[in-house]
Amino acid sequence: MNMKNLEQSEESRGVILFAFNTAEINYLKIAENCVKLIKKHLNLPVTLITNENCEIEHCNVVHYTQTQFYNTRPGGAGKEWKNVDRYLAYELSPYDTTLLIDCDYYIFTNNLLKYFDIVEDYLLAKEQLFTSNITLGTMGDFQIDQRWATLTLFKKTQRSKLFCELVKRVQTNYRYYASLYSIKQRNYRNDHAFTIAHSILNGYCNDIEFCYPETLIAISEDVEDLEIRDASIIIRTENKSYLLPKTNLHFISKNFLLSEKCQNIIEEYVSDT
Repeated sequence: MNMKNLEQSEESRGVILFAFNTAEINYLKIAENCVKLIKKHLNLPVTLITNENCEIEHCNVVHYTQTQFYNTRPGGAGKEWKNVDRYLAYELSPYDTTLLIDCDYYIFTNNLLKYFDIVEDYLLAKEQLFTSNITLGTMGDFQIDQRWATLTLFKKTQRSKLFCELVKRVQTNYRYYASLYSIKQRNYRNDHAFTIAHSILNGYCNDIEFCYPETLIAISEDVEDLEIRDASIIIRTENKSYLLPKTNLHFISKNFLLSEKCQNIIEEYVSDT
């Protein structure tokens, strides 16, 4: 039964994840922990788009065979990467307002809930701070401000639909757009496609009006330990430790997320009421 038919004033809200395993990385396993954290902090329904036959608690699984589009992860030493059809989030989302996040973006707060009341058609992440010295703030030789596909919030509006259609067009004709925007790295990236689509839709201007106002925190080194406290998080790597206020985190390296140690930490954390 569609509850929206019974109560028109109440719009549906939910989260969309994409998870496609590769030979090296079990993204589905990473997504399972992401779903648990979403349930704990956001308490929103989750739809997972995957090509795997699976069942995940607190999650609606949609089976989808992705475009045969081979790609490698930037900085991933040639490792295969299968996350190229994110423009389908608009079509596949059953929600009026949708939060689209990477499955390696782990939710440790409820701060994203307030953005579901946005007046804009969509929000893109405009800033991402990396813990290492990686600097990826601009795109191409023209130094266009980068937007990040890590986190996107959109409503089911014509403008959001057009944005997703433009992302598809950029993906389909990526070599052309990479040349047009003077992007030397020809490896397809969702971040670049989202940035280009946003620029085109806003008259070739990267307007901050449609941007998520908070900075994303990305852990770019290999993590060895994670300690989640009431008001803070400690990340330990081989050479450093980071004490952060409790915040959502984007894990660039997947090794720790796939470890038994991480599984136990997350399981204990979500079980703690």
